[in-house]
Amino acid sequence: NVLSSKDVGVPILELKHIIHVLKDHGLTGRTPRNDLPGTLRKQSALEALWAVIEALMKQQKGLHDLEEDKKGLRRIALAPGRDGALWPFGEIYQADEATIALFSSLGLDIPFLADENAFEPLKTLCPTFGAAAAVESLRKTNSAMLQALWIEGKLSTKNLLEWFENRRREVLENPYLKKELADLPIYPSADRLHPISGLVLPGNFEDPLGIANIVDLRALGKSREFLRELGLKELDFPTYVIKYLPEAMEGSSLPPDKRHRAIELLAKHIGEIKDNESARVALADVSLVECTDGLFHKATECCFDN
Repeated sequence: NVLSSKDVGVPILELKHIIHVLKDHGLTGRTPRNDLPGTLRKQSALEALWAVIEALMKQQKGLHDLEEDKKGLRRIALAPGRDGALWPFGEIYQADEATIALFSSLGLDIPFLADENAFEPLKTLCPTFGAAAAVESLRKTNSAMLQALWIEGKLSTKNLLEWFENRRREVLENPYLKKELADLPIYPSADRLHPISGLVLPGNFEDPLGIANIVDLRALGKSREFLRELGLKELDFPTYVIKYLPEAMEGSSLPPDKRHRAIELLAKHIGEIKDNESARVALADVSLVECTDGLFHKATECCFDN
């Protein structure tokens, strides 16, 4: 009591003192254990320091300064990573084993906490790896790399979408996160991965020309409703006419026989689109009419022969 009195002024040990010392030792970024200050290279010493921090957090519980000290701790590298190094508390994620296995298999270099019992009481200082963190990690990954992982069988789109679906509340309550997830190229159709904007769900209309990008539900498990919630539309004839037919007809890859079938298709289903202004506008700019010169032209450029 004499030493800590106002007259003598020896301060009581608090978290801020430990944070200051560790910061002075340069523990502010990922730190291999061999680069730790001498004593802390021993596991027993590191565990003792974790215990001291836990005890001081309990002592300061309820004090205003504790939240400020927690912010300081999140910038200090004392959290054990699965790569063997120590990470700042705020830069390494806590997650369940299934999550760690799924995302580690993708080679995304996401830092996850090692499973160390002595560190367990301090895990709350580390962020949880949720849907937002997962989307951010996938967004930073080159789409060609995701495509290669999928082709090699290292990326299970079924497991990935099920993981997000298990966190659907976090996704759907955040419009920005929902859009970011929909924009990721992780949804399979034929031999490629696409963002949701380039796909449709199987619907009440079959694509006889094979020009629509229909999502492969077999590769995504039982996630049809979740895909709808993310904005994926079902394929119907108006969608087919507005979204797919114009591009296919204007391209060079559609052979004459398929062009003829497209005309027959339009004639057969004309009742579904004749009052649809968007469909009419889309078709008006398409070379649909086969003329005597052997080429297809826009309707507005053609004349009947009498």
